Amino acid sequence: MRRISPLLSSTPARPNWRWLGLLLLLLCSGTLLAMQVVPPASILINLHSDASSQGALTPGNFREYTASYLGAKQRHYRIEMDAAGQVRETYTEDGAAVPLDASVRSWLRSVSTMADGPPEATPPLSPVAEPPEPPEPPEPPALADSVEFRALMQQLQSDPQVLARTGQPAALTRSTFHGRVHLWGARDFHLWGIDDPVGGKASFRMTFVGPQGRVEVAYAGRTGAGGVWQAESLEVVPSSH
Repeated sequence: MRRISPLLSSTPARPNWRWLGLLLLLLCSGTLLAMQVVPPASILINLHSDASSQGALTPGNFREYTASYLGAKQRHYRIEMDAAGQVRETYTEDGAAVPLDASVRSWLRSVSTMADGPPEATPPLSPVAEPPEPPEPPEPPALADSVEFRALMQQLQSDPQVLARTGQPAALTRSTFHGRVHLWGARDFHLWGIDDPVGGKASFRMTFVGPQGRVEVAYAGRTGAGGVWQAESLEVVPSSH
């Protein structure tokens, strides 16, 4: 008991905090070295990209990238294609021209990926069948091919007043026709209540030419019984052109 009593009554020793702090500092330094912390000089603080068009570079367009780093040089790259298809590239660091070597190309690939971002996935478009074009409508029959019009022209070509000035035969000049000829059939008769189921009326001026000269005919008339044209007015005058 005499031996144990002094041991129990003695004051316990205090821990040495200086050695604990030094040990903690060594542990933190080792951790930083193991992580290989990147120095601030390589930190990108600003990246600006500009382009005049999207997609592949085409004549008259350009691309350029400007990157600023903390504690490092500012980099600028530009590529452009002129109207003839010639490509020109420029690269500078803090405004000074630098050759485009392998390291610059590697940097350019990294910044272009960051600036452009990942390509957007475009869903495939399902083919849509275009509707067939409608067929062309049939051309209406020409007025000059109608039976009534040909009958009227033959009647005027054989008119005594026309033959007296043109001689035989008297040929009509289609390009000088000016006026209107209206022809109708049975369908028009039922719709509009016209007296004659088939017929027509006309009012025009036209030139006829023969061996003795040329005349201008002013005609107005309509068809009568049997579809024969009946003149309401007929004027035949000499024509110089």
